[in-house]
Amino acid sequence: MDIDLVLQLVPVVFSAICATIMAIFKSRLKKREKFLEKEEELREKEEKERRAESEAIREGMTAILRDRMIQMYAHCEKNKFAPIYMVENMNHMYQAYHILGGNGAMVTLYEKFKLFPHSHSGSEDTIEDSHLQV
Repeated sequence: MDIDLVLQLVPVVFSAICATIMAIFKSRLKKREKFLEKEEELREKEEKERRAESEAIREGMTAILRDRMIQMYAHCEKNKFAPIYMVENMNHMYQAYHILGGNGAMVTLYEKFKLFPHSHSGSEDTIEDSHLQV
């Protein structure tokens, strides 16, 4: 074989090898990019589902708290007093209701609830005058 021919073929062969290696890397890089895109789409979908679930739980808990506070108020209104355990429960529920984003619909009910006496006789202070922080 002629040395000149070999010297001419070396750059051509080297270029072909480099082009093949680059094509392989490019192909693997594209596969990796597609994999990462699918993984990101999956993460976004899962995050969207988590947010929707969290929102549903928040709304459900708010509805339960509202319903329970209304029931508690109705019970105390019927009996004309609010035992201290109900006062504490109402206070906790009212605070949680607002933290969860409950609207102002319960403010009036809560303000009325605070006016109930703590015993049947009405001799004790109202909830509003008690030691509880509202």
